[in-house]
Amino acid sequence: MTAPRLAGLLAAIGGFAAFAVLYPMANTSHAEDARWNRHTLHRSAVDQVRRVLDVDLSSNSWIHNSQTRDTLFLWQRRYARSAFDNLLSAQTLELVYSGTRRGDITVSFHRNGRIVAIRTTGGSRRRGEPAKNAEQNARAAFQILAGEFQGRFPAAPELRGESEYLWTARTDSDPRLRWQISIRVNANGAIRDASIRTLFDDALRREFHRTTRGMGEAKTIVGIILAFVGAPILGGMLIFGWMRRTIDRRLARNAAILYLLPSLLTFPLEFWGLSPGSIARLLFGGLLFTGLGVFAYIAVGQRAARDLEWDRWRSFRLLLEFKFRSFEVGRSVSQGIQWAGMLAVIPSAVVMSGLIPDAYLQTTAGWVYLFANVPGAGAFTPIFDLFPTFLLATLLPLVSQRFPFRTLSLLVFIPLASAAVYFVAPVHAGPEGSAVTSVLLVGGALLVYLNYDLLAALSALKACSALWIAGMLIDSTMGLEWHGAAVLAGYASIWLCAFRAGRTGYEAEPADPVAQSFLSQRERLKAEFSLAQQAQQRMLPHSPPQIPGFALAASCQPAKDVGGDLYDYFALPDGKTGLCVADVSGKGMPAALYMTLTKGLIAAASPESNDITDLARKINRHLHVACRKKVFVTAVLASVDSETRTVEIIRAGHNPALLYEAASGKARYLNPPGIGLGLAGAALFDRGVKPGQVQLKAGDSLVLYSDGVTEAMNEQLEQYGEERLQRTVERFAQLDASSLLSRIKSDMGEFTGAEPSHDDATLLVLQAQ
Repeated sequence: MTAPRLAGLLAAIGGFAAFAVLYPMANTSHAEDARWNRHTLHRSAVDQVRRVLDVDLSSNSWIHNSQTRDTLFLWQRRYARSAFDNLLSAQTLELVYSGTRRGDITVSFHRNGRIVAIRTTGGSRRRGEPAKNAEQNARAAFQILAGEFQGRFPAAPELRGESEYLWTARTDSDPRLRWQISIRVNANGAIRDASIRTLFDDALRREFHRTTRGMGEAKTIVGIILAFVGAPILGGMLIFGWMRRTIDRRLARNAAILYLLPSLLTFPLEFWGLSPGSIARLLFGGLLFTGLGVFAYIAVGQRAARDLEWDRWRSFRLLLEFKFRSFEVGRSVSQGIQWAGMLAVIPSAVVMSGLIPDAYLQTTAGWVYLFANVPGAGAFTPIFDLFPTFLLATLLPLVSQRFPFRTLSLLVFIPLASAAVYFVAPVHAGPEGSAVTSVLLVGGALLVYLNYDLLAALSALKACSALWIAGMLIDSTMGLEWHGAAVLAGYASIWLCAFRAGRTGYEAEPADPVAQSFLSQRERLKAEFSLAQQAQQRMLPHSPPQIPGFALAASCQPAKDVGGDLYDYFALPDGKTGLCVADVSGKGMPAALYMTLTKGLIAAASPESNDITDLARKINRHLHVACRKKVFVTAVLASVDSETRTVEIIRAGHNPALLYEAASGKARYLNPPGIGLGLAGAALFDRGVKPGQVQLKAGDSLVLYSDGVTEAMNEQLEQYGEERLQRTVERFAQLDASSLLSRIKSDMGEFTGAEPSHDDATLLVLQAQ
């Protein structure tokens, strides 16, 4: 036996043995003695909701979810000594029913299968409903939640206001924590929601503050970066590669097929019996979305990998070409599975080391597998997990392409990848412990990648995830040991088949990844820019929103085939309508990519923004990180309140807005202070931007535009200018919004004549009626 094979065999034996020993010692979050499945809990929910809410859920669609209370988890690990201390479990399972006459109904379960909360979204009194005895209904709900511990609570509830009944009792082991059962009723006395909640005193909150708040803040930061920065950049790169035809669409398509097909095959095993609505949401909201994600990851990653990492993609490309029996595919898969034990034991080793206070294994995600018809079936689907695919097949090639020196690229990659793994590592240990676990997991996967190849690393991480699932099933107290053993047996069979293919399989050669085009280079570039222009035009709004009392019209004409100008409409949470005209520095394809990023940031941040000032600050923070030096975005943002007819304006380094007032027949420029998006950090930008506000009366018009309008030149190199634009608006302001927009463009055309446009020109007209 050769030295590499011997090392792999010893690693497999040592890793799996260490995992078998350490996982049960580290996993202290066992499910309590209860033999339940999703059908058992569904029947319990139907019975109790019928009793408490007088609603029949037996025919309603439902989905399941899980929640974790970090502070309670830590308290129970440190102080809980009795059954009453565990009246509410830190990890709860939720069944959410939709389409009832009381709105959405959520039923939460304790880890032992007991109901701990019933909530509705339709709590108001309905016309024709008879009045009910509120206190009697509240006591019935209290009996369900308190169970055998009713005697531990006071006999008479505390009445808060006229709609909430409260029972409060101290725990056995720590007077700083009290259980409170809260029953809220609606106007006719029917139950609105009933739940057990925790009341921690200030001293106890401070004790756990650093761990629980640090975890939440870290996850929020990582999530924002991945969602608002990473996703738009990846989308822009995919669009750019698609237009230039530099991505292998066949390879990306096959990756999506290999990801989705096993999921569809095992789907009946996991979710048979769910309502058609729930199944449809899982299929189209989950599988389809992740399939598109895999397509994007492989499409972008394979293009970046061609420059530096293409040899390590060889066996993975053969897999995506369905050449499963080639010896290279078999060898890589078997080598990866052999190293899975070494990766899987890392979380347990971190917990057992004692170096990280309060570290514990987090198995909340495992409830998905416990709750399936066939627990553990999800361990076999898909062939490769989504996060590892993104890290190794997309992020690593992109970083290596940007930093061609191996050491430097790895120093950049490991922190970025660790931040992503932060979400999926089954260890909950505060920011420090989770960071240590993430770095070790990424480092281990990277060693497999460097010593073998991409497919081996993906196989190691997939088998590592399967080991966590198997360990959770075997170590549970719910009689699922055979399911865990079946998972292990299944992966042992995969390893044997891969090992055999690695020794006796045929030799295959991947297809040429770059398909030769039948078009000439000139024709191909022309076609690509035509597609890019079509894609950019489709990103612009198809029609303006309907704002009571206002009319809208807008247009954007790029100077080249594609450009960096943008106009957009968006809804704000307070019911106002947002308007935007933006201009990315530069022209052509680079500006178009940053335009795509800016539009994505607006769409992502606007639903969570209090006002346009808050929106501008959020966009600036992300653009400051994402944009290269000397790349920035100027923009004017406006929010329209149709009730008060007021418009609030933010000018981020952009051209001033032009306001025409019908009463005076004059137009004037609005010039509130502000600097360009992405130019400065949050501190400087937040101080510099100041909103302005105007109230529009009937006949008033507000014109937003880019510098391509005022800087348009004629053959004598004279600019169109702000004064000419002001006169044109005053001259034609009595026309409707669309006609005013057309006359401004017509006047620009007459002024420039045959001189070609040198910059993108964007116009937006808001007119009060």
